[in-house]
Amino acid sequence: MTWLLLGCPHAAPPSPELVDTTRAGVVDTLTGTVVAGVWEDASYPYALRVPEGYEVAAAPEGQNPRLTLVDPGTRARVEVSVFAREARGPRSRRGCTWDFVDTARYRQLAFDGEITIATCTPDDPLHARVLGYFVEHRGSAYDIEAILPPGNLLEGKAAADRAVAGLRFR
Repeated sequence: MTWLLLGCPHAAPPSPELVDTTRAGVVDTLTGTVVAGVWEDASYPYALRVPEGYEVAAAPEGQNPRLTLVDPGTRARVEVSVFAREARGPRSRRGCTWDFVDTARYRQLAFDGEITIATCTPDDPLHARVLGYFVEHRGSAYDIEAILPPGNLLEGKAAADRAVAGLRFR
């Protein structure tokens, strides 16, 4: 007896769903949209390829973080904030201390200029650690922060790196 197994064709992966972070009953303009798996900011010259399966949340225009990506497996988050006409960070965060800060040409981001990287260690070890990438581009400061849940540091960093690697400046 010969068995012939036929498989169904694989559907294309769905585009990431954009989570509406506006207030109930209030219509706000969002900071950007996802088209064909790529986040396009409505006001600033950057785009970010969204890794498959990640949740995407956009803020109302004028609020930071403008974009938040969440890895469903680790719950690691990447937040992108933009500050017009300001110097690059890191900016103070409640509950943690930026205890490592260095500025050089790093490869984590596809960026030609200097990048400041920093690690924010939480005051309470049960809280998340923050890894920051800070750049200046066309007169604005970009804060790209990876928030890594406690107890999942290595997997969370790998998940955040997948998201950060997709950031491109135009």
